[in-house]
Amino acid sequence: MRFNGWTWARLLVVVLVTGWVFGGPAYRQAFGGKTKWVPRWRMFAGVGHNVCQARFVQVHPDGTRERLDRWEVLGRDKWAKKSANFRRIEGKIEVFDTAYALCRKLGDDADVRAFAKCGSRKGWPIRVTGKKNLCDAKNRTGASRKRKKRRKLRKPGPSGAGIPPVGKPGRKP
Repeated sequence: MRFNGWTWARLLVVVLVTGWVFGGPAYRQAFGGKTKWVPRWRMFAGVGHNVCQARFVQVHPDGTRERLDRWEVLGRDKWAKKSANFRRIEGKIEVFDTAYALCRKLGDDADVRAFAKCGSRKGWPIRVTGKKNLCDAKNRTGASRKRKKRRKLRKPGPSGAGIPPVGKPGRKP
């Protein structure tokens, strides 16, 4: 095999690009380098956005805390198809909705508190701190009512799609 000038140039480009792709993340992560020319390595940047890790606790009158298993308290099977929407808690509103369902099951005089962290592009900030009794009527946020209002706004228009038809200005559709 004979190497001419173009073969060497192509080989040099391949080696440089390969070094940039593989060496860039190592330079930033292992050596703490910071430059705009070397890309940051981020795996799955948009996955897990708005998914919450929630923990529910019942506080007894004597002050002891008992961790609640929402599956057990609400009588759900973890692997049933009906539980697919219940399995993942997405957003602060669903944390409150789950807490209210636990309150209804345990009785309104129960003291249920929620601790939740929700995924975002900046990490896992704490969204619900667990300082308030969510079964108390004055602490209810009306999250279910807000969700119902949003659903009403998303009803399909006359064309059957979620967006009403729009014609050109000055013309009738």
